[in-house]
Amino acid sequence: MKGLSGLASVALRVCGFLFIVGLLLSQAACSNQESDIAQLVRTVKVSKPSMQTAWRPDGKRFLADGFGSLAVWDAATGQQIPTPPMWVDTQSVLYSPDGRLLVLCKLLREGQQTITSVIVLDAEDHHVIREIVGMCPIENGKAFSSDSRLLVVRDLKKDTRMATVLDIAEKKPIAQLVAAIPEGRGGERIERIILSPDGSMVIAGCISGALNVWSTKDWQLIKTFKAHKGWILSMAVSPDGKWLATGSESGGVGGHYDPATRITTEIKYDDPIKIWSTTTWEQVKALPIRDKPTSSLAFMPDGKHLVSANSDRILFWDVQAEKQVGVIKGGFKNGGGLNFALSQDGEYLAVGGIGTFSSAEVQIWQIVGQLNNSFEER
Repeated sequence: MKGLSGLASVALRVCGFLFIVGLLLSQAACSNQESDIAQLVRTVKVSKPSMQTAWRPDGKRFLADGFGSLAVWDAATGQQIPTPPMWVDTQSVLYSPDGRLLVLCKLLREGQQTITSVIVLDAEDHHVIREIVGMCPIENGKAFSSDSRLLVVRDLKKDTRMATVLDIAEKKPIAQLVAAIPEGRGGERIERIILSPDGSMVIAGCISGALNVWSTKDWQLIKTFKAHKGWILSMAVSPDGKWLATGSESGGVGGHYDPATRITTEIKYDDPIKIWSTTTWEQVKALPIRDKPTSSLAFMPDGKHLVSANSDRILFWDVQAEKQVGVIKGGFKNGGGLNFALSQDGEYLAVGGIGTFSSAEVQIWQIVGQLNNSFEER
Protein backbone atom coordinates (compact mmCIF):
# COMPACT_ATOMS: atom_id res chain seq x y z
CA MET A 1 0.00 0.00 0.00
CA LYS A 2 2.85 2.32 0.83
CA GLY A 3 4.30 1.60 -2.61
CA LEU A 4 1.03 2.38 -4.28
CA SER A 5 0.73 5.54 -2.19
CA GLY A 6 4.22 6.58 -3.27
CA LEU A 7 3.44 5.94 -6.93
CA ALA A 8 0.24 7.93 -6.63
CA SER A 9 2.17 10.77 -5.04
CA VAL A 10 4.73 10.72 -7.87
CA ALA A 11 1.95 10.61 -10.46
CA LEU A 12 0.23 13.57 -8.88
CA ARG A 13 3.50 15.48 -8.87
CA VAL A 14 4.11 14.67 -12.54
CA CYS A 15 0.56 15.71 -13.44
CA GLY A 16 0.99 18.90 -11.47
CA PHE A 17 4.29 19.60 -13.22
CA LEU A 18 2.76 18.95 -16.63
CA PHE A 19 -0.19 21.19 -15.76
CA ILE A 20 2.15 24.03 -14.76
CA VAL A 21 4.24 23.54 -17.92
CA GLY A 22 1.07 23.56 -20.01
CA LEU A 23 -0.11 26.71 -18.28
CA LEU A 24 3.24 28.42 -18.85
CA LEU A 25 3.23 27.40 -22.52
CA SER A 26 -0.32 28.70 -22.86
CA GLN A 27 0.67 32.00 -21.25
CA ALA A 28 3.75 32.20 -23.50
CA ALA A 29 1.58 31.61 -26.56
CA CYS A 30 -0.74 34.40 -25.46
CA SER A 31 2.14 36.77 -24.74
CA ASN A 32 3.64 36.02 -28.16
CA GLN A 33 0.41 36.71 -30.01
CA GLU A 34 1.39 39.25 -32.63
CA SER A 35 -1.93 41.05 -32.97
CA ASP A 36 -5.43 41.09 -31.56
CA ILE A 37 -6.83 43.15 -34.41
CA ALA A 38 -4.96 42.23 -37.61
CA GLN A 39 -3.33 39.31 -39.39
CA LEU A 40 -0.05 39.20 -41.29
CA VAL A 41 -0.84 38.41 -44.93
CA ARG A 42 2.42 39.12 -46.75
CA THR A 43 6.10 39.80 -46.12
CA VAL A 44 8.39 41.16 -48.83
CA LYS A 45 12.14 41.47 -48.61
CA VAL A 46 13.84 44.78 -49.39
CA SER A 47 17.46 45.43 -50.23
CA LYS A 48 17.79 48.06 -47.51
CA PRO A 49 15.77 48.92 -44.38
CA SER A 50 12.60 50.82 -45.25
CA MET A 51 12.44 54.41 -44.02
CA GLN A 52 8.99 54.99 -45.48
CA THR A 53 6.05 53.05 -46.89
CA ALA A 54 3.11 54.25 -49.01
CA TRP A 55 -0.01 52.88 -50.73
CA ARG A 56 -1.24 54.00 -54.11
CA PRO A 57 -4.76 55.38 -53.51
CA ASP A 58 -6.43 52.54 -55.46
CA GLY A 59 -4.76 50.02 -53.12
CA LYS A 60 -3.24 48.03 -55.98
CA ARG A 61 0.37 48.90 -55.21
CA PHE A 62 2.53 49.73 -52.22
CA LEU A 63 6.08 51.02 -52.01
CA ALA A 64 9.02 51.30 -49.66
CA ASP A 65 12.09 53.47 -49.80
CA GLY A 66 15.23 53.80 -47.75
CA PHE A 67 18.94 54.55 -47.99
CA GLY A 68 18.72 55.41 -51.66
CA SER A 69 16.54 52.54 -52.81
CA LEU A 70 12.93 52.54 -54.07
CA ALA A 71 10.81 49.42 -54.49
CA VAL A 72 7.18 49.07 -55.65
CA TRP A 73 5.09 45.90 -55.42
CA ASP A 74 1.84 44.63 -56.86
CA ALA A 75 -0.37 44.22 -53.78
CA ALA A 76 -2.29 41.22 -55.14
CA THR A 77 0.67 39.12 -56.32
CA GLY A 78 3.57 40.47 -54.25
CA GLN A 79 5.61 40.82 -57.43
CA GLN A 80 8.05 43.72 -57.54
CA ILE A 81 7.45 46.28 -60.31
CA PRO A 82 10.43 47.89 -62.08
CA THR A 83 11.33 51.48 -61.17
CA PRO A 84 13.91 53.82 -62.73
CA PRO A 85 17.46 53.44 -61.36
CA MET A 86 18.20 56.54 -59.28
CA TRP A 87 19.33 57.42 -55.77
CA VAL A 88 16.18 58.34 -53.87
CA ASP A 89 16.33 60.51 -50.78
CA THR A 90 14.74 58.71 -47.84
CA GLN A 91 11.27 59.52 -46.46
CA SER A 92 10.35 61.73 -49.41
CA VAL A 93 8.21 59.49 -51.65
CA LEU A 94 4.46 60.02 -52.02
CA TYR A 95 1.54 59.35 -54.35
CA SER A 96 -0.79 62.10 -55.53
CA PRO A 97 -4.40 61.86 -54.24
CA ASP A 98 -5.69 60.92 -57.72
CA GLY A 99 -3.15 58.10 -57.88
CA ARG A 100 -1.71 59.22 -61.22
CA LEU A 101 1.62 60.60 -59.97
CA LEU A 102 4.48 59.34 -57.85
CA VAL A 103 6.76 62.04 -56.49
CA LEU A 104 10.20 61.50 -55.02
CA CYS A 105 13.41 63.35 -54.24
CA LYS A 106 16.37 62.33 -56.40
CA LEU A 107 19.97 62.84 -55.36
CA LEU A 108 22.72 62.99 -57.98
CA ARG A 109 26.37 63.48 -57.08
CA GLU A 110 28.55 65.27 -59.62
CA GLY A 111 32.08 65.55 -58.32
CA GLN A 112 31.91 67.30 -54.96
CA GLN A 113 28.40 68.61 -55.64
CA THR A 114 25.09 66.94 -54.86
CA ILE A 115 22.18 67.92 -57.11
CA THR A 116 18.73 67.47 -55.59
CA SER A 117 15.55 67.35 -57.65
CA VAL A 118 11.83 66.73 -57.30
CA ILE A 119 11.05 63.93 -59.75
CA VAL A 120 7.45 63.38 -60.91
CA LEU A 121 6.80 59.87 -62.24
CA ASP A 122 3.79 58.32 -63.91
CA ALA A 123 2.47 56.08 -61.11
CA GLU A 124 1.60 53.27 -63.54
CA ASP A 125 4.69 52.71 -65.70
CA HIS A 126 7.12 54.92 -63.72
CA HIS A 127 8.38 56.99 -66.64
CA VAL A 128 9.65 60.44 -65.67
CA ILE A 129 7.13 63.19 -66.43
CA ARG A 130 9.09 66.15 -65.14
CA GLU A 131 12.04 67.15 -62.98
CA ILE A 132 12.37 70.27 -60.82
CA VAL A 133 15.96 70.90 -59.77
CA GLY A 134 16.93 72.43 -56.43
CA MET A 135 13.84 71.30 -54.51
CA CYS A 136 12.83 68.28 -52.43
CA PRO A 137 9.58 66.97 -50.93
CA ILE A 138 9.39 67.43 -47.17
CA GLU A 139 9.99 64.19 -45.26
CA ASN A 140 6.91 62.08 -44.48
CA GLY A 141 4.72 64.82 -45.94
CA LYS A 142 1.08 64.53 -47.02
CA ALA A 143 1.94 67.53 -49.12
CA PHE A 144 -0.40 67.32 -52.13
CA SER A 145 -3.49 69.45 -52.57
CA SER A 146 -6.69 67.39 -52.92
CA ASP A 147 -6.80 68.09 -56.68
CA SER A 148 -3.22 66.76 -57.09
CA ARG A 149 -2.11 70.07 -58.65
CA LEU A 150 -0.13 71.70 -55.84
CA LEU A 151 2.76 70.23 -53.90
CA VAL A 152 4.47 71.73 -50.86
CA VAL A 153 8.24 71.19 -51.03
CA ARG A 154 11.48 72.45 -49.57
CA ASP A 155 13.56 74.83 -51.65
CA LEU A 156 17.11 73.89 -50.76
CA LYS A 157 18.36 77.40 -51.52
CA LYS A 158 15.97 78.86 -48.95
CA ASP A 159 15.80 78.90 -45.15
CA THR A 160 14.90 75.54 -43.51
CA ARG A 161 11.87 77.19 -41.86
CA MET A 162 10.49 77.97 -45.30
CA ALA A 163 8.32 75.80 -47.55
CA THR A 164 7.46 76.41 -51.20
CA VAL A 165 4.04 75.77 -52.73
CA LEU A 166 4.74 74.39 -56.18
CA ASP A 167 2.46 74.09 -59.19
CA ILE A 168 3.90 70.83 -60.47
CA ALA A 169 2.24 71.02 -63.89
CA GLU A 170 3.74 74.44 -64.55
CA LYS A 171 6.91 73.68 -62.55
CA LYS A 172 6.73 77.05 -60.84
CA PRO A 173 6.38 78.26 -57.23
CA ILE A 174 3.19 80.12 -56.37
CA ALA A 175 3.76 80.88 -52.67
CA GLN A 176 6.36 80.85 -49.90
CA LEU A 177 5.41 79.71 -46.39
CA VAL A 178 7.64 80.84 -43.53
CA ALA A 179 7.33 79.23 -40.10
CA ALA A 180 7.44 81.56 -37.12
CA ILE A 181 10.51 81.32 -34.89
CA PRO A 182 9.49 80.17 -31.37
CA GLU A 183 10.23 82.47 -28.48
CA GLY A 184 13.59 81.75 -26.90
CA ARG A 185 14.99 79.90 -29.92
CA GLY A 186 17.40 81.10 -32.51
CA GLY A 187 16.06 79.04 -35.39
CA GLU A 188 13.36 76.76 -36.69
CA ARG A 189 12.96 73.93 -39.18
CA ILE A 190 9.85 72.53 -40.84
CA GLU A 191 9.93 68.75 -40.38
CA ARG A 192 6.42 67.60 -41.37
CA ILE A 193 3.80 69.10 -43.68
CA ILE A 194 0.16 68.27 -44.37
CA LEU A 195 -2.76 69.80 -46.28
CA SER A 196 -6.29 69.70 -44.90
CA PRO A 197 -8.75 67.50 -46.85
CA ASP A 198 -10.80 70.51 -47.99
CA GLY A 199 -7.64 72.25 -49.21
CA SER A 200 -8.16 75.31 -47.02
CA MET A 201 -5.03 74.98 -44.83
CA VAL A 202 -1.40 73.95 -44.88
CA ILE A 203 -0.15 72.67 -41.51
CA ALA A 204 3.53 72.32 -40.62
CA GLY A 205 5.07 70.52 -37.67
CA CYS A 206 8.47 71.86 -36.62
CA ILE A 207 11.58 70.68 -34.86
CA SER A 208 10.80 72.99 -31.92
CA GLY A 209 7.43 71.31 -31.29
CA ALA A 210 5.53 74.23 -32.80
CA LEU A 211 2.64 74.00 -35.25
CA ASN A 212 2.22 76.58 -38.00
CA VAL A 213 -1.01 76.96 -40.01
CA TRP A 214 -1.45 78.90 -43.25
CA SER A 215 -4.60 79.72 -45.20
CA THR A 216 -4.49 78.62 -48.84
CA LYS A 217 -6.69 81.59 -49.83
CA ASP A 218 -3.88 84.10 -49.45
CA TRP A 219 -1.06 81.86 -48.09
CA GLN A 220 -0.90 83.92 -44.90
CA LEU A 221 0.12 82.47 -41.53
CA ILE A 222 -3.06 82.28 -39.43
CA LYS A 223 -1.88 80.35 -36.36
CA THR A 224 1.32 79.31 -34.63
CA PHE A 225 1.65 77.73 -31.20
CA LYS A 226 3.71 75.27 -29.18
CA ALA A 227 2.12 71.83 -29.47
CA HIS A 228 4.84 69.56 -28.02
CA LYS A 229 7.96 69.90 -25.92
CA GLY A 230 10.14 68.55 -28.70
CA TRP A 231 10.32 67.53 -32.34
CA ILE A 232 6.99 66.78 -34.04
CA LEU A 233 7.57 63.40 -35.68
CA SER A 234 4.12 62.68 -37.14
CA MET A 235 0.78 64.27 -38.05
CA ALA A 236 -2.57 63.13 -39.42
CA VAL A 237 -5.85 64.90 -40.24
CA SER A 238 -9.21 63.15 -39.82
CA PRO A 239 -11.13 62.51 -43.08
CA ASP A 240 -13.65 65.26 -42.25
CA GLY A 241 -10.81 67.68 -41.48
CA LYS A 242 -12.08 68.47 -37.97
CA TRP A 243 -9.22 66.90 -36.00
CA LEU A 244 -5.44 67.01 -36.26
CA ALA A 245 -3.38 64.35 -34.47
CA THR A 246 0.26 65.06 -33.61
CA GLY A 247 2.96 62.80 -32.22
CA SER A 248 6.39 63.63 -30.84
CA GLU A 249 9.64 62.08 -29.66
CA SER A 250 8.02 61.13 -26.34
CA GLY A 251 10.30 59.19 -24.05
CA GLY A 252 13.45 60.98 -25.14
CA VAL A 253 15.54 63.55 -23.34
CA GLY A 254 16.68 66.88 -24.75
CA GLY A 255 17.92 70.24 -23.61
CA HIS A 256 16.83 73.88 -23.76
CA TYR A 257 19.63 76.44 -24.03
CA ASP A 258 19.01 79.89 -22.58
CA PRO A 259 21.29 82.40 -24.39
CA ALA A 260 20.90 84.92 -21.56
CA THR A 261 22.22 82.62 -18.83
CA ARG A 262 24.17 80.24 -21.09
CA ILE A 263 22.60 77.37 -19.18
CA THR A 264 21.12 74.27 -20.77
CA THR A 265 18.18 72.76 -18.91
CA GLU A 266 17.33 69.09 -19.41
CA ILE A 267 13.86 68.43 -20.81
CA LYS A 268 12.10 65.06 -20.80
CA TYR A 269 9.86 64.63 -23.83
CA ASP A 270 6.90 62.85 -22.23
CA ASP A 271 4.09 64.23 -24.39
CA PRO A 272 1.12 62.02 -25.29
CA ILE A 273 -0.37 61.88 -28.77
CA LYS A 274 -2.45 65.04 -28.95
CA ILE A 275 -5.70 65.71 -30.81
CA TRP A 276 -6.46 69.29 -31.84
CA SER A 277 -9.60 70.97 -33.11
CA THR A 278 -8.81 72.50 -36.50
CA THR A 279 -11.45 75.17 -35.85
CA THR A 280 -10.33 76.50 -32.47
CA TRP A 281 -6.82 74.94 -32.36
CA GLU A 282 -7.50 73.89 -28.79
CA GLN A 283 -6.32 70.49 -27.60
CA VAL A 284 -9.41 68.29 -27.26
CA LYS A 285 -7.96 64.84 -26.56
CA ALA A 286 -4.75 63.15 -25.37
CA LEU A 287 -3.86 59.52 -26.03
CA PRO A 288 -1.70 58.08 -23.23
CA ILE A 289 1.57 57.07 -24.84
CA ARG A 290 4.28 58.90 -22.90
CA ASP A 291 7.30 56.62 -23.01
CA LYS A 292 7.69 55.85 -26.72
CA PRO A 293 8.15 58.13 -29.77
CA THR A 294 5.24 58.31 -32.22
CA SER A 295 6.83 57.98 -35.65
CA SER A 296 3.66 57.44 -37.76
CA LEU A 297 -0.01 58.41 -37.44
CA ALA A 298 -3.12 57.79 -39.54
CA PHE A 299 -6.87 58.14 -39.01
CA MET A 300 -9.07 55.22 -39.98
CA PRO A 301 -11.72 56.08 -42.63
CA ASP A 302 -14.42 56.35 -39.93
CA GLY A 303 -12.52 59.28 -38.38
CA LYS A 304 -13.14 57.83 -34.91
CA HIS A 305 -10.08 55.60 -34.67
CA LEU A 306 -6.39 56.42 -34.98
CA VAL A 307 -3.38 54.21 -35.72
CA SER A 308 0.07 55.01 -34.32
CA ALA A 309 3.57 53.53 -34.59
CA ASN A 310 5.38 53.51 -31.26
CA SER A 311 8.88 51.99 -31.14
CA ASP A 312 8.06 48.27 -31.26
CA ARG A 313 4.32 48.07 -31.94
CA ILE A 314 1.41 49.49 -33.90
CA LEU A 315 -1.41 50.76 -31.69
CA PHE A 316 -5.09 51.38 -32.45
CA TRP A 317 -7.01 54.04 -30.52
CA ASP A 318 -10.59 55.06 -29.90
CA VAL A 319 -10.06 58.81 -30.10
CA GLN A 320 -13.29 59.86 -28.38
CA ALA A 321 -12.72 57.50 -25.44
CA GLU A 322 -8.95 58.23 -25.40
CA LYS A 323 -8.38 54.48 -25.09
CA GLN A 324 -6.22 51.88 -26.80
CA VAL A 325 -8.36 49.25 -28.53
CA GLY A 326 -5.87 47.11 -30.42
CA VAL A 327 -2.20 46.30 -30.98
CA ILE A 328 0.06 44.74 -33.61
CA LYS A 329 3.31 43.15 -32.47
CA GLY A 330 5.08 42.03 -35.60
CA GLY A 331 8.52 41.15 -34.34
CA PHE A 332 9.55 44.79 -34.38
CA LYS A 333 12.60 45.85 -32.44
CA ASN A 334 12.37 48.61 -29.86
CA GLY A 335 13.45 51.79 -31.65
CA GLY A 336 12.29 55.04 -33.17
CA GLY A 337 12.21 54.06 -36.84
CA LEU A 338 8.97 52.07 -37.09
CA ASN A 339 6.71 53.40 -39.86
CA PHE A 340 3.54 52.36 -41.65
CA ALA A 341 1.16 53.38 -44.41
CA LEU A 342 -2.60 52.79 -44.14
CA SER A 343 -4.46 51.94 -47.33
CA GLN A 344 -7.20 54.39 -48.30
CA ASP A 345 -9.97 51.90 -47.49
CA GLY A 346 -8.47 51.31 -44.03
CA GLU A 347 -8.10 47.57 -44.63
CA TYR A 348 -4.32 47.14 -44.93
CA LEU A 349 -1.14 48.41 -43.28
CA ALA A 350 2.30 48.32 -44.91
CA VAL A 351 4.84 48.34 -42.07
CA GLY A 352 8.55 49.02 -42.37
CA GLY A 353 11.30 50.75 -40.51
CA ILE A 354 14.98 51.14 -39.85
CA GLY A 355 16.29 48.58 -37.39
CA THR A 356 12.79 47.17 -36.76
CA PHE A 357 13.23 43.63 -38.10
CA SER A 358 15.86 40.93 -37.94
CA SER A 359 16.15 41.36 -41.71
CA ALA A 360 15.14 44.11 -44.10
CA GLU A 361 11.48 43.58 -44.96
CA VAL A 362 8.06 45.15 -45.28
CA GLN A 363 5.09 43.48 -43.61
CA ILE A 364 1.51 43.73 -44.92
CA TRP A 365 -1.19 43.38 -42.28
CA GLN A 366 -4.92 43.06 -42.89
CA ILE A 367 -7.07 44.66 -40.22
CA VAL A 368 -9.66 42.06 -39.23
CA GLY A 369 -10.65 42.96 -35.66
CA GLN A 370 -13.69 44.98 -34.72
CA LEU A 371 -12.47 48.47 -33.90
CA ASN A 372 -15.49 49.23 -31.72
CA ASN A 373 -14.56 46.41 -29.33
CA SER A 374 -12.15 47.04 -26.48
CA PHE A 375 -8.89 45.14 -26.37
CA GLU A 376 -6.37 45.26 -23.60
CA GLU A 377 -2.70 45.63 -24.52
CA ARG A 378 -0.87 42.43 -23.84
